[in-house]
Amino acid sequence: MGTTLTRARGAERGGARARRVPAGVHRGTVRAVAGEALAVRVGARTLAARGALPGYAPREGDEVVLAVDAREDAYVIGALAPPLVEITRDAPDEATVRAGPGCGRLRVLDEAGRLLFEHRDGVSVVSAPSGALTFAADAIRLRGRAVEVDAQELTVRAARARSELDEAELVAGTWTSVAQSVLHTAETLEVRAHQLVERARNVYRDTEELAQTRAGRVRVLAESTFHLFARRAQLGVDEDLKLKGDKIHLG
Repeated sequence: MGTTLTRARGAERGGARARRVPAGVHRGTVRAVAGEALAVRVGARTLAARGALPGYAPREGDEVVLAVDAREDAYVIGALAPPLVEITRDAPDEATVRAGPGCGRLRVLDEAGRLLFEHRDGVSVVSAPSGALTFAADAIRLRGRAVEVDAQELTVRAARARSELDEAELVAGTWTSVAQSVLHTAETLEVRAHQLVERARNVYRDTEELAQTRAGRVRVLAESTFHLFARRAQLGVDEDLKLKGDKIHLG
């Protein structure tokens, strides 16, 4: 603050002395801030000023309204709002839009006033008022701590798909899978259901060690032939054992 004022006044003494700022209300630019003391540039002069605007937190570069008395005592009585956005032309056919200080929401509208893009509180929204929103590229990557898709209908088409998940959970009212071939590879596969129904032309199960079924009741229906082959067989019951048939051959 003191350095800024010293340099400014030194420049005035080194050349033609700048004219005094007449008493009145002037527009100035904040050059430096040191606590409650300000250095404000008014024309060719830099004045020491104090804030007289409740709630105003000055920053370097702010445009302010300055009240100056006959002794060049200056007081900031107003602040001119900075532009909410800054538009720069980077090339004849390119432009950049930057949100300025105090811009709480940045919006882009089409010619009909419909929302195309909105950024607020760290959240960006891209909208397509009519038609569809299409991303076309050789590769598209989505990165984020969380990715959420909310739609009434979701369709995914791909020649090949791969998912790598540390943990996955699927909740659905109805689930239908149609595939020519399905292979499940797991250390443990557990199925829990109120009712399990399997339908197939042929069923083959190959177990290297133990195959166990525990149930309240077991019923096996075979329309033609029931075959049971084993090197040894043992049938044990706690109460009755009944065998029914037209012919029973033992041995």
